[in-house]
Amino acid sequence: MSTQLPPLPPGPADTTHPRRALARLALSHAYYEAADFAAGGVPTISDEYGDPWDYVDHAARLLAIAQDVLACVAGVAGWINSTRFAAS
Repeated sequence: MSTQLPPLPPGPADTTHPRRALARLALSHAYYEAADFAAGGVPTISDEYGDPWDYVDHAARLLAIAQDVLACVAGVAGWINSTRFAAS
């Protein structure tokens, strides 16, 4: 998953795609990817094919994805705060 948000274009916000809406969309997608990956760690048919290390590996990768989500949240929050101060 990429935590890099595309650079915001200079100038006034696009009325068709407001920047805050695009930021919320990027954040929503990051949450979706984390939730989708997390659901894959729950066996639904049988545990007999699972190895304990598979669960550890899945948890470690889920942690990395969660850190990406936190970075995305921090980026979006920082951008929103900077635009609030720029507008005032």
